[in-house]
Amino acid sequence: MMVFGTRRLSKLMLSFVLIISILPLSSVQVFAVDAPSTVPYLQNGSFETGAGGLDNWTKGESRVNLGVTTLGGCLTVDMQDYTGIWTRNPIYGSVPTWSSSMGPKPINDNDTGSFSGFSVSTVTTIASGVVPTGSNAVKLTLASGSGTNGYHVVHGPSIVSDVFRGVAGQVVTLDWYAQAGGDDAAVLGYLLDTDADGDGTMSGTDADCQEYLILATTVTAVSSWQFASVTIPATKESYRFVFVGGTFDKSGGKASGASFWVDNISMGSPQTINFDLTGVTANFFGGVGTAPFSIASNASATSGLAVTFTSSTPTRCTVTSAGVVTVLASGTCTIVASQPGGEDDSGTLWAAAAQVSQSFTITAIAPTATSTNTPTNTATSTPTNTPTNTATSTPTNTPTNTATSTPTNTFTPTNTFTSTPTNTFTPTNTFTPTNTFTPTPHPFAIRDVAVGASFTLAVLQNDSLVTWGFNREGQASLPRWMNGRAVDQVEVGSNYAIVLGKDGRVYGWGKNDFGQLKFPTAALSGVRTISAGLGHVMAIKTNGDLVVWGRNDFKQTQAPAAARKKITAIAAGHSHSLAVKSGSVIAWGRNTWGQTLIPKGLSNVVAVAGGFDHSLALKNDGTIVCWGRNNENQCKLPNGMSGVIAISAGVGYSLALTRDGVVYGWGRNNFKQSTVPTGIGKVGAIAAGYVNSVIGMRDANVVAFGDATLGSLVSRTPTAVR
Repeated sequence: MMVFGTRRLSKLMLSFVLIISILPLSSVQVFAVDAPSTVPYLQNGSFETGAGGLDNWTKGESRVNLGVTTLGGCLTVDMQDYTGIWTRNPIYGSVPTWSSSMGPKPINDNDTGSFSGFSVSTVTTIASGVVPTGSNAVKLTLASGSGTNGYHVVHGPSIVSDVFRGVAGQVVTLDWYAQAGGDDAAVLGYLLDTDADGDGTMSGTDADCQEYLILATTVTAVSSWQFASVTIPATKESYRFVFVGGTFDKSGGKASGASFWVDNISMGSPQTINFDLTGVTANFFGGVGTAPFSIASNASATSGLAVTFTSSTPTRCTVTSAGVVTVLASGTCTIVASQPGGEDDSGTLWAAAAQVSQSFTITAIAPTATSTNTPTNTATSTPTNTPTNTATSTPTNTPTNTATSTPTNTFTPTNTFTSTPTNTFTPTNTFTPTNTFTPTPHPFAIRDVAVGASFTLAVLQNDSLVTWGFNREGQASLPRWMNGRAVDQVEVGSNYAIVLGKDGRVYGWGKNDFGQLKFPTAALSGVRTISAGLGHVMAIKTNGDLVVWGRNDFKQTQAPAAARKKITAIAAGHSHSLAVKSGSVIAWGRNTWGQTLIPKGLSNVVAVAGGFDHSLALKNDGTIVCWGRNNENQCKLPNGMSGVIAISAGVGYSLALTRDGVVYGWGRNNFKQSTVPTGIGKVGAIAAGYVNSVIGMRDANVVAFGDATLGSLVSRTPTAVR
């Protein structure tokens, strides 16, 4: 227990979960927890609600004199450690070693200088590599000031939450970030109990006001979000949060000013993230990176809730919230894993986990010539002569005049030389170089693509949209309000388009015959991934909750209880639905051909795809499992297919993409929609539809094949990107 001023201050751990009760729309299911019937849990802890994002918060855009100013109905307490600021944690930046020659140390925040620019606002951008959870974070700014004394500390502005209910033992967590302006920042946050004596009356007296410290420090700058927490000490309906910005003149020059950001306040049991990218590598070769790959299995939260991802190095690599990494350049790729908290299947509330950052190396490989050595053998004959001696007898007769003639034979050898050639071959090697180069990718390469009934929608690497094809319902016309809006993912039904913005909101246009474009409140923020069927739409929230709406004639929007939480992947088939939870598949909706009958023992699934009458599951070893109808070989997988990283199921046929950029097609082929054209290079995106298929290559070329009517194979024009 620590004591500051006249009140008790407990330095405990902090966290909170925003709990909202949403009534389901017609054929819409949104799964959340009912708020208490009296005082609610903390509301708008992520600063997303209201015109300015500050519903349920009171902002004070003026100076705060700690110990004099009242906030939240209680007199503030000066919790700044004025001695400790000279020996603070080095991660918050260095400070000079104080000596008496520097002038007096600050002992309070009562400097009588002139300070201005106290403002509170919600912002969508913060600093490089630091992004809000959802769309907004709140920013407290003291723009400028000139102190009477050097080395002064001044506080303000402030935000105070509405009164909320806390349960003993709950952990409340938050993310914070601070940055120097004219000089260092001085930041403060605490949990305020406004009924400390427990008599049910929040009187504002000393007996009713108790503060529990969350953070109090000075900061030059930090590299990423910081994590703070506090534990709710007792079950009460009298708590508030108070956050105060400010500045510290560490240079002694009297000028000062700084900024302070807060985001993602959530309540529940503490959890941690296990995230490891050890052994993950990638290449950037000839202007093209390694094929997109998933790191979803490299991270998990102890709560079991789904982890989401962001890139701190977007010029080298991007990552979808679901964990699919796209390589853009060589160097170090840094990914941040987050888990914002929520409720699991058992009803346990989990606080947000501290973010975890991991990196891997993208190796640059220059395009080089590949030489092919072709030896040319030249035979050189070197004769070797070996003499052969042959003796020839030549008789010489010498007569002797005697009674007896005795011949004398003289032998004269005759040498005969026989030439026996010995051929020695000396090879002469001639090298013929064969040079192979990979082209540099076009800036308009397709990142994600979806095909409907003769129209196509795609998102490019620069987050803009393109579309082409049949447009009777306006499905292939990009709305003006989408121009300049950054997009993360695209999905389509037969005649409508669904888009997930980078802001976590679902957008759509086209035909709305089944309410598929009547988005529930839960689809307007915090969405991680989407999928669209014939007339129904599925979405996963960042906390793993499932939202389903639209056509419900086969109960495809009525998810079973097991599929409502901790979902990691989804697929909306024609009239059925698929979800992945803990590596297992859950299916519901139309089952005419067994498309929702999950094969026994199916596990380790990372992605699913739903067609008209069949379903696919992609396992973490790169293999595919198919079930449902097989009348057109839609479940007869190609031989030799391995290393699959993406799947797409259409009407009676499917496509698969391997990590090597190779595309396989099988099943229905009446318009050649499953016959992959030859000569296709490295592929980055695939989509199977009704009678058309689209392949987006990494060099920005696009191949569309199948039924050529209704403009379905016409090229496209992208939207503008701000």
